[in-house]
Amino acid sequence: MRRYIAECLKFRAESHLCKCCRSNDAFQIAFCYKTGFGVERSEEQALIWLEKSERTDIEDEIELARSERGRLYWNDRIDSLIGGGHLTVLDYSTEYRKTKSLEISETEYIREIRDMEKALGEGHTIVFVLKDILASIYHDSGDFKRSEELRIELWAELDSDSLYGPEHRVTLDALGNLCAELHYQGKHQEAEKRGRQALEGSERVLGMEHPFTMTTANILAAALQYQGKYQEAETMERRVLEGREKSLGKEHHSTLVTVSNLALLLRDQGKYPEAEEMNQRALEGRKRVLGKGHPDTLGSLLNQVAIFESQGKYEAAENIARAILEEAEETLGSEHPFVLTIINNLGVILRYQRKYTEAEVVYRRALEGRENTLGKEHLSTLATVNNLAVVLRNQGKYKAAEEMSQKALEGYEKLLGEEHPSTLSTASNLALVYECQGKYEAAEEMYRRALERFEKTLGKEYPSTLTTASNLASLLGNMEEYVAAEEMYRRVLDGRERVLGKEHPKTKDAANNLASVLQRQGKYKK
Repeated sequence: MRRYIAECLKFRAESHLCKCCRSNDAFQIAFCYKTGFGVERSEEQALIWLEKSERTDIEDEIELARSERGRLYWNDRIDSLIGGGHLTVLDYSTEYRKTKSLEISETEYIREIRDMEKALGEGHTIVFVLKDILASIYHDSGDFKRSEELRIELWAELDSDSLYGPEHRVTLDALGNLCAELHYQGKHQEAEKRGRQALEGSERVLGMEHPFTMTTANILAAALQYQGKYQEAETMERRVLEGREKSLGKEHHSTLVTVSNLALLLRDQGKYPEAEEMNQRALEGRKRVLGKGHPDTLGSLLNQVAIFESQGKYEAAENIARAILEEAEETLGSEHPFVLTIINNLGVILRYQRKYTEAEVVYRRALEGRENTLGKEHLSTLATVNNLAVVLRNQGKYKAAEEMSQKALEGYEKLLGEEHPSTLSTASNLALVYECQGKYEAAEEMYRRALERFEKTLGKEYPSTLTTASNLASLLGNMEEYVAAEEMYRRVLDGRERVLGKEHPKTKDAANNLASVLQRQGKYKK
């Protein structure tokens, strides 16, 4: 956009019939070259255009721009318009991806930040805004390390700046974005810490019912949910829902997003009737407000699939998934990212029904589409690679399954690091492939490595930690190490009872597994 503005100014400065207009446009181009706005900073070009403008006060304008370093182009009125659905914040990185210009944009932003810092100063608001967008570009490019580093740097600069400080709206926004980045990378404990800090500050400065405060609470609730802290997450989501219903109405887009989030949170706790009811509310609201074919409406249907799937209602889940897929393909096209997500999820449902051959075909279709549209190293592509590995293992195609699991693991390690939950879950899947081939030592080593890192990064009662512990217990049982298997199963059962409750299906599975290993030892009374 800034490049386009500079190009338009050049065209007007050279072609406008009005001499005064040409002069003003030439002066603005001189300002662009002086600051690096939309063009590479050049004192020589600035001087050329300044002469064309027949003005000499460029330094005065630069000084005025420097003096307004803390000026915000955002206020409560804009927040209100966004909250009311009258304005939409542009997602720059998504737009750049659509136009296939992410890499070019990254280079341009780095150059522009450098130029603006020289011209206006490192602490200028425009510099902070550009850094925030660059962090988003890094994230969307899959460079999560640089995205996190830049978000930490930006927040620290704002936090220590005398003009902003720890409780300024811009600082809190930077902290909230850092929380979201950490959560996305699976660093949920650190995300929780930063999220609480941002929420407390936002409540003091803006109040609980402010749109920004409620968005921050949503991010924090997600970080709690992924750690298995379901009760606190549910309390927070209900609080956000109440606030949004009061300030925005029951069928506002943001309200329905919270309803949808709450439905999945209830599903994770095994509260299926309430989860279905909440999701139905989101679905009906989106149908009325957005229409049947809108991606968000289809997303609610996809959530219904997930809720049915969790209850073992696979046939109903499959029927809905196929209906969503047909409608989404018609409205969005066969290679739209959302369509490919539906195809991937359909593969999961087919696998749960042991329709392995059909699931493999579906996964390969999703993989081909994601490689074409997103690239071979995109996280969504790697998720499909991992899913395909699982269904290959289910069919006894162990060599192919091992190759696919290894490919997914290497991709996750490169993008997310060795301790990210997705990396560790993939390592656990690879261990299962080893186990199926009788490579027990390699499997045990992989399970224990994944378990140790899950415990270190997410805690002993994180859902994936308990799943990995259960897989290790099963392996130990197969190796006839029943005492060790019993100890591990007891740990899984205790954790699931505390986190999920005694009646949750996963808790009952853990109890059955423990009973089985006790029976193998002849401990029938226990």
